[in-house]
Amino acid sequence: MAKQGISVTDIAKQLKISRITVYKYLEKAFEEAFEWVNSLSSRKKKLNSYKD
Repeated sequence: MAKQGISVTDIAKQLKISRITVYKYLEKAFEEAFEWVNSLSSRKKKLNSYKD
């Protein structure tokens, strides 16, 4: 999206994530960003025990 000239603010709005997160993704190579996203879903979070 950034390569298409879409602003960071618009990318964040479309993806419903923060601008800071968009900047973090843009700093990483594709493979590195892909691994980072996959690691987020496997991390334990404090509120997981309160899920349904």
